[in-house]
Amino acid sequence: MVNTILKEADLFCPNSVRINFTIYLNSLIFASVHVDANWEPWIYYTLMGGILGTTYLLAKRDIRMNILVHMGTNLAVFALAAMS
Repeated sequence: MVNTILKEADLFCPNSVRINFTIYLNSLIFASVHVDANWEPWIYYTLMGGILGTTYLLAKRDIRMNILVHMGTNLAVFALAAMS
């Protein structure tokens, strides 16, 4: 949706800026879905959203790679929590 809106601004917004803005916005949305009012986890989830957004672009917009990265991260966090 954001990408569609920004396509209208192609004259003012180069493609690389639009992609970076989309990744940043995706990171904030990812963090807002996963975090409550506490600010400390925002850093982790914003970075994770950025990683997932970048992975999506590097995998040539294949969502399966994002799902694998997200599952791997969740599994690692769960394993670390279980060991402590």
